[in-house]
Amino acid sequence: MSENTEKAQPSKVRKVLRVVLAIVGGLFVCVCALVGWMIYDMSTPEGQATATERAVQRTVDAVAEATAQVYASQTAVVVATNSAIATATELARPTNTATPIPTITNTPLPTATPTPKPSATPDGRSREQAAPPGFTVVSEDMALGVAQVSEPTQDYLQRANMFNPSPEQGNRTLMVTVAATCLKDANDTCAIYPSDFELFGSAGIIHRRIINIVSVPDELDDVEFFGGATVEGWLAFEVDRDETDLILTYEPLFGTQVYLQVSLDDVEILR
Repeated sequence: MSENTEKAQPSKVRKVLRVVLAIVGGLFVCVCALVGWMIYDMSTPEGQATATERAVQRTVDAVAEATAQVYASQTAVVVATNSAIATATELARPTNTATPIPTITNTPLPTATPTPKPSATPDGRSREQAAPPGFTVVSEDMALGVAQVSEPTQDYLQRANMFNPSPEQGNRTLMVTVAATCLKDANDTCAIYPSDFELFGSAGIIHRRIINIVSVPDELDDVEFFGGATVEGWLAFEVDRDETDLILTYEPLFGTQVYLQVSLDDVEILR
């Protein structure tokens, strides 16, 4: 709208100027006519005085009229200019429009969902990473695992040999069956020794195998076997009846010590 106002102002001024020029032109024609008539009238002695008076009177009237018209034109120009300026000023004045205050909405931050890390299977290289039941660990080119856990009753042991020892009050005897597979070539051999095994649990006490239980079949002995072959045999330990979290450890003379969890969930009772 400000551009239209700026264009309108020069248009009004030009119109006023045309009026002023027309008045001045008409005045000029009148003056010329008056001068011509005066020249003619002045050619006679009688008319010189009269002509002079009339000329003076007409000149005064013409000047007065022209002055009035010029004053009116100037007044119109001033009025038009002031009006245009006022209009432009009003249009240029910024409109006081109330800016709405934005409403702050408390958007809850999204809850970060932790991405579960894939749990790696314990490698059996430490107590904290003991291999769970059903898994095997490798040491000295042998894959070792716990195959079964049994608890022989005293009657079972006495029937096998009357001199087999009985556990102390509050303890029990566990037979942990170990399976070992030789991972070497078929022409190479592996060797396993029961003395390299120990057992410990929640009490933190290391239990060594019982060596004086006899006449019970499938005991693990010192064995040498070829690659690809598997041997099994039990190892007997006396532990507290309330002890949990049992771990069987194998520590060969030359090789890596490994740890195997011993589950007490499915203990076979030998009667």
